[in-house]
Amino acid sequence: MFLFDNIIVMYILLLSYYYHTVDYFISGFSILLDSIHFHVLLRALSFIYNQLDLFHGNRRLEIINRLFFKPPGRFKNLFLHWCYVVRRFFHHILIYKVFRTDWHLLPCSNSLLILNMFKEITLTASPR
Repeated sequence: MFLFDNIIVMYILLLSYYYHTVDYFISGFSILLDSIHFHVLLRALSFIYNQLDLFHGNRRLEIINRLFFKPPGRFKNLFLHWCYVVRRFFHHILIYKVFRTDWHLLPCSNSLLILNMFKEITLTASPR
């Protein structure tokens, strides 16, 4: 199974580099990120986490926006996923790969304000 996954991912990457576009990469990983199986999500998120540093500038922004923020509901589904490991992997991608700004450059004075904002979001999104 591991070899098969790597072959598929390498094929997607080769198509992306050959055609000088990230459309194949994004369409392939969009299918994986819409999966209901947590193993598939973990493999896709771990690959994105490990390989996102290879993309720079506008291509990196396009990948992040089209994979996580543009599809309706995908951010919420991954941010509040039922599986702790998937949820944690996605949070690590957001913190360590997407949100690479220094904390002192943020509009709030400390990280406590951001944590409170996320608590409010998760409390309003959780079923009661």
